Amino acid sequence: MIPIYLCEDDPCQLSQLKSIIEKYLFIENLDMKVVCACQSPEELLKSMPRFPQAAVYFLDIQLESALNGIELAARIRALDPRAFVVFTTTHSEMAVTTFRYKVEPLDFLIKDDPDYSGRIVQC
Repeated sequence: MIPIYLCEDDPCQLSQLKSIIEKYLFIENLDMKVVCACQSPEELLKSMPRFPQAAVYFLDIQLESALNGIELAARIRALDPRAFVVFTTTHSEMAVTTFRYKVEPLDFLIKDDPDYSGRIVQC
């Protein structure tokens, strides 16, 4: 089973993201599961296992926390080098910043993109 982690500080957006992913997993009968859907980076880090799993992480970039999503991704990458990181944001200008942190994201999703749900499913 491939674990999926979500970190989004807006409860409505977190619920929407989780719903889109869980519906797709159910329809396609995939061996994946949302194991953590949280609003804080600290909570996500605490929920990670001690050993790398090559999990999938959907991270909001602008989190109301001491860590932003890019910094969180850097910590995740240190703990899970084979992680698949997908950033979600309303700030398209932040895409370039992800390269400075060398977190190698799988994708960068803009929340107000008309095909946002479709892009989530593709990831």
